[in-house]
Amino acid sequence: MSLKNQKYYLFSIACAAGVSFNSSVHAQVHISAAPAHSHITLSDELFKQGHFGQSAQAAKAYQQRSREKIGSTNATDDEIAKFTKALARLKDNQQDAEIYAIKTLDNLTNLALVQRLSFGLAQFYFRQDKFAKAIAYYESAGIYNLDNHEISDQKFELAYSYFNNKQFDKAKSLFSAIKDIKDSKYYVAGNYYYGLLCYNENKYNEALASFDLIKDEKEYNTIVPYYIAEINYFKGDRFKALQQSEQLIKGKVKSYYHNELHLLAGQCYFEDQKYKKAKPYFE
Repeated sequence: MSLKNQKYYLFSIACAAGVSFNSSVHAQVHISAAPAHSHITLSDELFKQGHFGQSAQAAKAYQQRSREKIGSTNATDDEIAKFTKALARLKDNQQDAEIYAIKTLDNLTNLALVQRLSFGLAQFYFRQDKFAKAIAYYESAGIYNLDNHEISDQKFELAYSYFNNKQFDKAKSLFSAIKDIKDSKYYVAGNYYYGLLCYNENKYNEALASFDLIKDEKEYNTIVPYYIAEINYFKGDRFKALQQSEQLIKGKVKSYYHNELHLLAGQCYFEDQKYKKAKPYFE
Protein backbone atom coordinates (compact mmCIF):
# COMPACT_ATOMS: atom_id res chain seq x y z
CA MET A 1 0.00 0.00 0.00
CA SER A 2 1.43 3.40 -0.98
CA LEU A 3 1.83 6.13 1.61
CA LYS A 4 -0.91 8.18 -0.07
CA ASN A 5 -3.34 5.26 0.08
CA GLN A 6 -2.18 4.53 3.61
CA LYS A 7 -3.06 8.11 4.56
CA TYR A 8 -6.69 7.82 3.52
CA TYR A 9 -6.94 4.36 5.05
CA LEU A 10 -5.81 5.73 8.41
CA PHE A 11 -8.24 8.64 8.18
CA SER A 12 -11.09 6.21 7.54
CA ILE A 13 -10.12 4.31 10.69
CA ALA A 14 -10.30 7.53 12.68
CA CYS A 15 -13.75 8.26 11.26
CA ALA A 16 -15.01 4.90 12.49
CA ALA A 17 -14.18 5.76 16.09
CA GLY A 18 -17.02 5.90 18.60
CA VAL A 19 -17.54 6.99 22.18
CA SER A 20 -19.99 6.15 24.88
CA PHE A 21 -20.74 7.88 28.13
CA ASN A 22 -22.41 6.14 31.04
CA SER A 23 -23.26 7.34 34.53
CA SER A 24 -24.94 5.71 37.48
CA VAL A 25 -26.07 7.61 40.57
CA HIS A 26 -28.20 6.70 43.56
CA ALA A 27 -30.05 8.66 46.23
CA GLN A 28 -31.68 7.76 49.50
CA VAL A 29 -34.73 10.02 49.21
CA HIS A 30 -38.22 8.75 49.94
CA ILE A 31 -40.56 10.45 47.48
CA SER A 32 -43.69 9.51 49.35
CA ALA A 33 -42.50 11.42 52.41
CA ALA A 34 -42.55 14.77 50.59
CA PRO A 35 -45.56 17.13 50.92
CA ALA A 36 -47.83 17.25 47.89
CA HIS A 37 -47.00 20.85 46.97
CA SER A 38 -43.23 20.26 47.02
CA HIS A 39 -42.89 17.51 44.41
CA ILE A 40 -41.93 19.94 41.62
CA THR A 41 -39.25 21.54 43.76
CA LEU A 42 -38.04 18.15 44.98
CA SER A 43 -37.86 16.81 41.42
CA ASP A 44 -35.80 19.81 40.31
CA GLU A 45 -33.39 19.53 43.26
CA LEU A 46 -32.88 15.81 42.74
CA PHE A 47 -32.18 16.41 39.06
CA LYS A 48 -29.58 19.09 39.84
CA GLN A 49 -27.87 16.65 42.24
CA GLY A 50 -27.72 13.99 39.53
CA HIS A 51 -30.30 11.68 41.12
CA PHE A 52 -32.20 11.22 37.89
CA GLY A 53 -34.24 8.15 38.77
CA GLN A 54 -35.55 9.78 41.94
CA SER A 55 -36.17 13.05 40.09
CA ALA A 56 -38.40 11.20 37.63
CA GLN A 57 -40.25 9.59 40.54
CA ALA A 58 -40.90 12.97 42.14
CA ALA A 59 -42.23 14.38 38.86
CA LYS A 60 -44.45 11.33 38.49
CA ALA A 61 -45.72 11.81 42.03
CA TYR A 62 -46.64 15.42 41.20
CA GLN A 63 -48.54 14.26 38.12
CA GLN A 64 -50.42 11.72 40.22
CA ARG A 65 -51.34 14.34 42.83
CA SER A 66 -52.39 16.71 40.04
CA ARG A 67 -54.74 14.11 38.60
CA GLU A 68 -56.19 13.56 42.07
CA LYS A 69 -56.57 17.36 42.45
CA ILE A 70 -54.66 17.40 45.70
CA GLY A 71 -53.12 20.81 46.29
CA SER A 72 -53.00 23.63 43.75
CA THR A 73 -51.62 22.94 40.29
CA ASN A 74 -51.29 25.00 37.15
CA ALA A 75 -50.41 24.53 33.49
CA THR A 76 -46.84 25.74 33.96
CA ASP A 77 -46.15 23.24 36.75
CA ASP A 78 -47.74 20.49 34.67
CA GLU A 79 -45.38 21.23 31.76
CA ILE A 80 -42.37 21.39 34.06
CA ALA A 81 -43.31 18.04 35.56
CA LYS A 82 -43.64 16.44 32.11
CA PHE A 83 -40.34 17.94 31.00
CA THR A 84 -38.41 16.99 34.13
CA LYS A 85 -39.72 13.45 34.13
CA ALA A 86 -38.83 12.96 30.46
CA LEU A 87 -35.37 14.47 30.81
CA ALA A 88 -34.59 12.58 34.02
CA ARG A 89 -35.58 9.29 32.40
CA LEU A 90 -33.25 10.02 29.49
CA LYS A 91 -30.38 10.84 31.84
CA ASP A 92 -31.07 7.66 33.78
CA ASN A 93 -31.18 5.62 30.53
CA GLN A 94 -34.51 4.13 31.57
CA GLN A 95 -36.44 1.71 29.43
CA ASP A 96 -38.72 3.48 26.92
CA ALA A 97 -37.16 6.85 27.91
CA GLU A 98 -36.70 7.72 24.24
CA ILE A 99 -40.33 7.05 23.32
CA TYR A 100 -41.61 8.93 26.36
CA ALA A 101 -39.39 11.94 25.61
CA ILE A 102 -40.48 12.17 21.96
CA LYS A 103 -44.13 11.94 23.02
CA THR A 104 -43.56 14.62 25.66
CA LEU A 105 -41.93 16.93 23.10
CA ASP A 106 -45.11 16.82 21.03
CA ASN A 107 -47.15 17.96 24.05
CA LEU A 108 -44.95 20.80 25.32
CA THR A 109 -45.84 24.38 24.42
CA ASN A 110 -43.02 26.20 26.24
CA LEU A 111 -40.22 26.77 23.70
CA ALA A 112 -37.48 26.77 26.32
CA LEU A 113 -38.59 23.37 27.64
CA VAL A 114 -38.90 22.02 24.09
CA GLN A 115 -35.34 23.06 23.28
CA ARG A 116 -33.90 21.75 26.54
CA LEU A 117 -35.63 18.39 26.12
CA SER A 118 -34.38 18.26 22.52
CA PHE A 119 -30.87 18.74 23.92
CA GLY A 120 -31.49 15.88 26.36
CA LEU A 121 -32.60 13.62 23.51
CA ALA A 122 -29.56 14.60 21.47
CA GLN A 123 -27.23 13.61 24.32
CA PHE A 124 -29.17 10.38 24.82
CA TYR A 125 -28.54 9.42 21.18
CA PHE A 126 -24.94 10.64 21.42
CA ARG A 127 -24.26 8.26 24.30
CA GLN A 128 -25.56 5.43 22.11
CA ASP A 129 -23.43 6.45 19.11
CA LYS A 130 -26.59 7.20 17.09
CA PHE A 131 -25.00 10.26 15.58
CA ALA A 132 -27.48 11.03 12.79
CA LYS A 133 -30.36 11.16 15.29
CA ALA A 134 -28.23 13.14 17.73
CA ILE A 135 -27.47 15.76 15.06
CA ALA A 136 -31.15 16.41 14.35
CA TYR A 137 -31.92 17.11 18.00
CA TYR A 138 -28.73 19.14 18.67
CA GLU A 139 -29.65 21.36 15.74
CA SER A 140 -33.26 21.81 16.86
CA ALA A 141 -32.18 22.47 20.46
CA GLY A 142 -29.87 25.36 19.61
CA ILE A 143 -27.91 27.03 22.44
CA TYR A 144 -30.15 29.87 23.65
CA ASN A 145 -31.66 27.90 26.54
CA LEU A 146 -28.44 26.17 27.63
CA ASP A 147 -25.94 27.29 30.25
CA ASN A 148 -22.25 27.82 29.43
CA HIS A 149 -21.22 24.26 30.35
CA GLU A 150 -24.03 22.80 28.27
CA ILE A 151 -23.10 25.02 25.32
CA SER A 152 -19.53 23.70 25.51
CA ASP A 153 -20.83 20.12 25.56
CA GLN A 154 -23.27 20.83 22.75
CA LYS A 155 -20.62 22.25 20.42
CA PHE A 156 -18.16 19.41 20.91
CA GLU A 157 -20.74 16.63 20.82
CA LEU A 158 -22.35 18.08 17.69
CA ALA A 159 -18.94 18.46 16.04
CA TYR A 160 -18.05 14.87 16.95
CA SER A 161 -21.42 13.67 15.64
CA TYR A 162 -20.84 15.51 12.35
CA PHE A 163 -17.38 13.94 12.15
CA ASN A 164 -18.71 10.42 12.62
CA ASN A 165 -21.54 11.11 10.19
CA LYS A 166 -18.91 12.19 7.61
CA GLN A 167 -20.21 15.76 7.51
CA PHE A 168 -16.64 16.98 7.66
CA ASP A 169 -17.15 20.62 6.66
CA LYS A 170 -19.63 21.19 9.49
CA ALA A 171 -17.43 19.28 11.93
CA LYS A 172 -14.35 21.29 11.00
CA SER A 173 -16.13 24.60 11.50
CA LEU A 174 -17.08 23.68 15.06
CA PHE A 175 -13.73 22.09 15.94
CA SER A 176 -12.05 25.24 14.64
CA ALA A 177 -13.79 27.24 17.36
CA ILE A 178 -13.31 24.62 20.08
CA LYS A 179 -9.57 24.18 19.55
CA ASP A 180 -8.74 27.77 20.50
CA ILE A 181 -10.41 27.76 23.94
CA LYS A 182 -7.47 26.75 26.14
CA ASP A 183 -9.39 26.43 29.41
CA SER A 184 -12.01 24.16 27.83
CA LYS A 185 -12.10 20.44 28.63
CA TYR A 186 -12.38 19.90 24.87
CA TYR A 187 -9.25 21.88 23.95
CA VAL A 188 -7.08 18.78 23.39
CA ALA A 189 -9.70 16.74 21.55
CA GLY A 190 -10.71 19.77 19.51
CA ASN A 191 -7.15 20.21 18.26
CA TYR A 192 -6.85 16.49 17.49
CA TYR A 193 -9.96 16.33 15.32
CA TYR A 194 -9.30 19.69 13.69
CA GLY A 195 -5.76 18.54 12.87
CA LEU A 196 -7.08 15.27 11.49
CA LEU A 197 -9.53 17.04 9.21
CA CYS A 198 -6.83 19.43 7.95
CA TYR A 199 -4.55 16.43 7.37
CA ASN A 200 -7.23 14.80 5.23
CA GLU A 201 -7.56 18.01 3.20
CA ASN A 202 -3.77 18.15 2.64
CA LYS A 203 -3.61 21.37 4.67
CA TYR A 204 -0.46 20.23 6.37
CA ASN A 205 0.65 23.46 8.03
CA GLU A 206 -2.73 23.83 9.77
CA ALA A 207 -2.67 20.17 10.78
CA LEU A 208 0.84 20.49 12.22
CA ALA A 209 -0.12 23.58 14.20
CA SER A 210 -2.82 21.62 16.03
CA PHE A 211 -0.90 18.35 16.31
CA ASP A 212 2.17 20.05 17.78
CA LEU A 213 0.05 21.41 20.63
CA ILE A 214 -1.15 17.96 21.75
CA LYS A 215 1.56 15.51 20.66
CA ASP A 216 2.61 14.85 24.28
CA GLU A 217 -0.89 14.53 25.70
CA LYS A 218 -1.59 11.12 27.21
CA GLU A 219 -4.69 10.50 25.09
CA TYR A 220 -2.84 11.07 21.82
CA ASN A 221 0.92 10.56 22.38
CA THR A 222 0.84 7.16 20.66
CA ILE A 223 -1.07 8.52 17.65
CA VAL A 224 -0.28 12.14 16.82
CA PRO A 225 3.54 11.86 16.53
CA TYR A 226 3.08 9.44 13.63
CA TYR A 227 0.90 11.94 11.79
CA ILE A 228 3.53 14.63 12.37
CA ALA A 229 6.27 12.43 10.87
CA GLU A 230 4.09 11.52 7.90
CA ILE A 231 3.13 15.14 7.28
CA ASN A 232 6.81 16.08 7.16
CA TYR A 233 7.25 13.38 4.51
CA PHE A 234 4.36 14.74 2.44
CA LYS A 235 5.82 18.26 2.76
CA GLY A 236 9.03 16.96 1.18
CA ASP A 237 11.21 16.84 4.31
CA ARG A 238 12.27 13.19 4.13
CA PHE A 239 15.17 13.73 6.51
CA LYS A 240 12.93 14.98 9.32
CA ALA A 241 10.31 12.31 8.59
CA LEU A 242 12.93 9.56 8.73
CA GLN A 243 14.48 10.96 11.90
CA GLN A 244 11.13 11.17 13.64
CA SER A 245 10.06 7.71 12.44
CA GLU A 246 13.18 6.03 13.77
CA GLN A 247 12.92 7.85 17.09
CA LEU A 248 9.34 6.70 17.49
CA ILE A 249 10.15 3.11 16.50
CA LYS A 250 12.91 2.98 19.11
CA GLY A 251 10.99 4.91 21.75
CA LYS A 252 9.79 3.53 25.08
CA VAL A 253 6.15 4.10 24.20
CA LYS A 254 4.99 1.96 21.30
CA SER A 255 3.09 3.90 18.68
CA TYR A 256 -0.41 2.84 17.71
CA TYR A 257 0.93 3.07 14.16
CA HIS A 258 4.06 1.00 14.80
CA ASN A 259 3.86 -0.89 11.49
CA GLU A 260 3.07 2.27 9.53
CA LEU A 261 6.19 3.92 11.00
CA HIS A 262 8.27 1.09 9.55
CA LEU A 263 6.65 1.68 6.17
CA LEU A 264 7.42 5.38 6.39
CA ALA A 265 11.06 4.85 7.39
CA GLY A 266 11.52 2.24 4.67
CA GLN A 267 10.01 4.55 2.07
CA CYS A 268 12.37 7.37 3.05
CA TYR A 269 15.44 5.13 2.72
CA PHE A 270 14.13 3.67 -0.53
CA GLU A 271 13.71 7.09 -2.11
CA ASP A 272 17.26 7.95 -1.04
CA GLN A 273 18.33 4.74 -2.83
CA LYS A 274 19.56 3.24 0.44
CA TYR A 275 17.99 -0.11 -0.31
CA LYS A 276 19.82 -2.18 2.30
CA LYS A 277 18.61 0.13 5.04
CA ALA A 278 15.11 0.19 3.60
CA LYS A 279 14.72 -3.58 3.40
CA PRO A 280 14.49 -4.38 7.15
CA TYR A 281 11.78 -1.74 7.58
CA PHE A 282 9.75 -3.09 4.68
CA GLU A 283 10.14 -6.62 6.02
